[in-house]
Amino acid sequence: MDKLTIYFFVKTFENASYASQFLSGLLYMNTLDYFVKLEANDSTDRGDRHEGLNAWLQPKDIEIEISGFQIPSADLAAPVSIRSNHQLSKNIFCLHASYVGGKARSKFHTNEEFENQLKIPEKNVSLGMQSIVITNVEEFIFRVKKAAALMNDSLVGRIVNYYDPDTSLDVIAEEDAPFNKQIRFEHQREYRLVIDRENQEMMAYQLNVGSLRDIAHEISIKELNESIKIAPIEPVKVSS
Repeated sequence: MDKLTIYFFVKTFENASYASQFLSGLLYMNTLDYFVKLEANDSTDRGDRHEGLNAWLQPKDIEIEISGFQIPSADLAAPVSIRSNHQLSKNIFCLHASYVGGKARSKFHTNEEFENQLKIPEKNVSLGMQSIVITNVEEFIFRVKKAAALMNDSLVGRIVNYYDPDTSLDVIAEEDAPFNKQIRFEHQREYRLVIDRENQEMMAYQLNVGSLRDIAHEISIKELNESIKIAPIEPVKVSS
């Protein structure tokens, strides 16, 4: 597996006010529970009732026994999901990451192929029309971690893993659960920041990281995709 390289982040909002707040440094973080409940009435592709699963098990991979009586795998109509209540209280902030490597493609035959890898899929337009591109990924992550540390918050940032719902997602560590989603969301190519406040309160959380206007700016997804160009760096000519 090739090294994962993130070139830029994109955060998309439903209105200009939210985008402006983000540029000013406010990260509004809903709980996983919010996104679980959102799916029933969601047209933006943000909701997901399978958020934060500790396991997703196919009937053929499990045995269920109750008071000594076994339920045959053949009698299970659907996969079995396992999730702790604690997962639902974790707060998350989601970004689209344009990257190569990791589980994504990393070798390209032409500049155009490389450009297409970095472009935002059209399906992401459903998330909103107001977008912010963050061009200094390392500095952004540094500021977020610094702000979280000042608040004594436990924060983890990671690329989301997308799994096939027709296979099993084995029982995983508690800290990994928020970073797994089903492949129907794969086009979002999500980088997720997760804060664990170590309680069961289903409350949104706000983290202020300071102004981002020096490393981020507003742009539409269409404009961003049209502006991505890959070109070799011209060698510096040294006069003799």
